[in-house]
Amino acid sequence: MGFAKLFNDLFVDLKSAQSLRRRFYGYIDAAPTKAHGVAAFFIFLARAATGYNVETDRWGNGRAEDPLSKTFASAVTDD
Repeated sequence: MGFAKLFNDLFVDLKSAQSLRRRFYGYIDAAPTKAHGVAAFFIFLARAATGYNVETDRWGNGRAEDPLSKTFASAVTDD
């Protein structure tokens, strides 16, 4: 991604999934208090800066997960 596209996605285009303004208000609206939302946003920024964020390969995608059939096996009932 070039610098112009990155800048546009982060700061200009509010419809972009990477928009920092959109993320900020998403954290504010989803948190129990505004202080929690602000703290969560800055934690997101710190993790993104260090590369250890849920969306990156270095942290979130490296975890092993059980298949969904095993995870939800107890929720399925035979009638």
